[in-house]
Amino acid sequence: GGGPWDWTSIAVEFEKRLNGAAQKRARKNRRGSGGGGNMLVHVSRANSFLKTFDGIDVCGERLAEEIKGIVREKPSLRSISIVGHSLGGLISRYALGVLFCKETGTMYGLKPRHFASIASPHMGCDGSHATENQVPFLEYLTRIPVLGAGISQITNVAAAPGATLLYRRTGRQLFMKDADASTDGLPIVFQMAVNGLSEEVIDYHYAKLGNVDGNVAEAAAGTNKDKLLPFGSALAAFTTRTLYSNVQGDHMVSWPNASIRKNSEMPTHLASIDKHGIVGETGPNAAAEDSSSNLNFEGRRQRLRRKFTIDMTCQRRLQDVMIESLQKLSWRRVDVKLGIAANKLPHNYIQARPADEHSLSVTNHLMDVLSN
Repeated sequence: GGGPWDWTSIAVEFEKRLNGAAQKRARKNRRGSGGGGNMLVHVSRANSFLKTFDGIDVCGERLAEEIKGIVREKPSLRSISIVGHSLGGLISRYALGVLFCKETGTMYGLKPRHFASIASPHMGCDGSHATENQVPFLEYLTRIPVLGAGISQITNVAAAPGATLLYRRTGRQLFMKDADASTDGLPIVFQMAVNGLSEEVIDYHYAKLGNVDGNVAEAAAGTNKDKLLPFGSALAAFTTRTLYSNVQGDHMVSWPNASIRKNSEMPTHLASIDKHGIVGETGPNAAAEDSSSNLNFEGRRQRLRRKFTIDMTCQRRLQDVMIESLQKLSWRRVDVKLGIAANKLPHNYIQARPADEHSLSVTNHLMDVLSN
């Protein structure tokens, strides 16, 4: 589990930026140039250390309650931006689903501005080889000479149970083995990718669920469907959405997973660039649609065909659906290449742990995003 201390370096840089901005505003005010607004930087403490093992949903509820408390204490707040690192990106997305009000388009009364995640496993995790949400360090083990093939067979079978043992309920949800304990057989991570973005997937699932036991089951399924949280709508409400991902060396979260891209879409040439820091950035995709109503006829036809092949027990298929669903939103993708050393593991290094010119280039970029 992580803790608020993991954000120390970034918080320090934010304070420097804010103090400088405050001084500039004060000088402008003295010259009669008008004022600016104040920004509150809050480092969450709701899910410190072992609390992160209680489940993405439980952690997300805690974070939502923490944010509600801050809003009540500081009624002058008008907007909200949120940043999550690693599992924190998923917890943040769950909290947004709890906080979002469809009628007003706000998060507990606040206008959503910027969402950013840093090396977050948006498609969950998988122990299988060559999937977008494969856990990298498991893949590294399969490269061991002679033993690699045997290790690969073991990780395919034992990765999810092992994660459940080590990370309890959160591990089970990350590997999408929680269908039996989730809402009507929909894994939490899957819900977060499709609810509010791909209603045809949800409709198909509940239609299939209702047909199993007849009208009574169908009525119950319809009631449960109405209770699903609007995760996609909450994400779509933000002005910008930014994904920071490691090009190489991240032992926890793969590059495609953190950047919400398929393996075939990866700009692999970035790995060979002789530079450390941010090596690639793509702006929001103008072709992406926030609403399925604008898809062309061929797109609608392909989706109609696809929805009848969704298998909740096939993780690879669920992964494809999640990527396609989340890619309906526009994303800014920031690809980061950092050096690797015993004290510089990219998964932590990208969060300015430790802080140096390379990792702080990511922090400065993030501050620029949040300041706009």
